[in-house]
Amino acid sequence: MVKFPYQAMQFQYMVRTLALGVFLSFLCGCNGIGKRASDMEEPVFKGSGEKARLVIRLSSVPPEAIIVATAIFPNRESYLTEEGAKYSGKTHLEGPKSDTAEIVLEGLDEGNYAIIVLADTDGDERLKQGLFGIPQEWFGFGNNVMGNFGPPPFEEAVVEIRAPETVVEIEFLPPPFGRPLREDNE
Repeated sequence: MVKFPYQAMQFQYMVRTLALGVFLSFLCGCNGIGKRASDMEEPVFKGSGEKARLVIRLSSVPPEAIIVATAIFPNRESYLTEEGAKYSGKTHLEGPKSDTAEIVLEGLDEGNYAIIVLADTDGDERLKQGLFGIPQEWFGFGNNVMGNFGPPPFEEAVVEIRAPETVVEIEFLPPPFGRPLREDNE
């Protein structure tokens, strides 16, 4: 019998626990601990019909970020679907790199929206995912929430956008298991 150092056993246990949690959350259809997405109350805000300006202030922007992709979803049914985003766009980061950035969106209807941002570090304009769909690029959600074994539920990532201007601060989160290895071995 081969004996593993204590840290290797911890890592093995962590990977098994993560795999079991991902499997159980998909099996149960849960979007949080013990709650189904359909059981959670969707925030309701009836806007005045005015157009709003949304300022998203980003912090902890990784230095290797090339593009910041932004998506805003108006309801639970459209959440995390490509065609369901009320707004989706990208901002190219040019010039000297800073750990902060600002995205300004004009002409949004007032209301509640879930916001997602992605720091694309390889320029392919897609979220690179590893085993079990775990993100390998930096990301952030409205209210700076983080999901349990997946993205947070719509209701937790919702931000109320009101006219004339709403400012939202989102901090980028690193990939759960650290930065990915560079494919070009640089």
